[in-house]
Amino acid sequence: MIVSEIYRKITSAKFKMNAYARAYFDNFGDAQARFGEEGVRAQILYFFCNVRAMTPEQKQVKKELLDWANGGN
Repeated sequence: MIVSEIYRKITSAKFKMNAYARAYFDNFGDAQARFGEEGVRAQILYFFCNVRAMTPEQKQVKKELLDWANGGN
């Protein structure tokens, strides 16, 4: 999964981000540049430790991205 797709999914789901989640969100691209796909996977895990999925769309995006971050396709 590419970073632009991750940004699009999270932005379209309209997650309310605290400062920590915002920092992880803003640095997906940097994580990819420095550490590749594994860096992005780690950022997603940290991001979702700091946001709550409230709507069905947010829950679906969270499930999809966490599945991918944990090694799924």
